[in-house]
Amino acid sequence: MLAGGRGIKRDPQAALEWFRKAAAQGLASAQYALGTSYEVGFGGFEMSLPTAALWYSKAAAQGLSPARTALQKLAAADIAAPTATARPQQMAGSVVAGNLISSAKPAYPAAAREARVSGKVVLQATISETGTVKSLKVVTGHPLLNEASMEAVRHWRYSPTVLNGQPVEIMTTITVNFSLGN
Repeated sequence: MLAGGRGIKRDPQAALEWFRKAAAQGLASAQYALGTSYEVGFGGFEMSLPTAALWYSKAAAQGLSPARTALQKLAAADIAAPTATARPQQMAGSVVAGNLISSAKPAYPAAAREARVSGKVVLQATISETGTVKSLKVVTGHPLLNEASMEAVRHWRYSPTVLNGQPVEIMTTITVNFSLGN
């Protein structure tokens, strides 16, 4: 997990990228920093009070008191975090792959290795506004490989996808390859 931001050059863009990645991994102080960035329109962020409220609420849910205070201030101004849309935005897997922050390689199932099974597993995934994998469903794949794919992908983290200044939930496909060495 990203923590502290130590060693980051004094470059606002690098700092904001660190905040995005750390917030996606659940770091409350980074979520608070993103809330502040959206509240004041700092560093290339388009000012969006509902998006600021969303990030403040995530940080406040983890007990960060300055986030609670900021959220109360926005609530007093009758600004709330955006509610989830009825359907996630559909995005191509190749586009979403560019937002991947961390991924774990799946463990090759012993039964699949013994049976010399290799191939691809294609998963349909819903990625939350914060970049976590919210749900997975196997589209196609060998039964001996499917569960290992899902177990690994559940732990992957993405930079939040932002459309019109708002983080959004997206739906995409993820391909996991299993290959036996020669």
